[in-house]
Amino acid sequence: MSKRNYFKYTKSKTERNWSYFKSKTPEEDLHKFINVKNPDKHPRFKNAYELQIQAYKKIHGEFPLVRFYDFKKQMAKYAKLMYDGDFGFKEEYESPHFLPDGYFIKYDKKTNDLEIFLLEVENHSRVTDEKLNTIIWWWLQSIDAEQYCPIYLLEFNRFGGFQRQVINEGYEEDGFKLLKSYMNNE
Repeated sequence: MSKRNYFKYTKSKTERNWSYFKSKTPEEDLHKFINVKNPDKHPRFKNAYELQIQAYKKIHGEFPLVRFYDFKKQMAKYAKLMYDGDFGFKEEYESPHFLPDGYFIKYDKKTNDLEIFLLEVENHSRVTDEKLNTIIWWWLQSIDAEQYCPIYLLEFNRFGGFQRQVINEGYEEDGFKLLKSYMNNE
């Protein structure tokens, strides 16, 4: 983040309500998360928020293109591209009923292929059977129904370290390594 942009976020005469800030980049997402979970403003949750911020910073450091906000809007955008913007998009696509802690969407314009990486941080929200079923059904009915679209669900521990791959519906066996390769190639 450049100095100019840093001061744009930190210097203001009135306190900004970060919950309503519309982030447009992964860096802005992280900055918003840090300010929303500000441990100094929430002394009761200070330790928990500091741990969450530490985990998100570590994930962002390892995967700089991973986003933390606007999942539903981004998915609608890419699903519309995948459906070629036809009437089927309005009929078939259903907005997800869940929010991942982090996500990365890989879209190839030439082949109209979409890959979805969902990241869950154990300390923030755990992957339960109910959430897993919600994710799978949304993916099967709204995304994969139109054309094949790989989805990977990666779980991280409360310190931001990779734990396990929960869902792998792609060609690659290791979604973690694939996501890492996308971070280096973009």
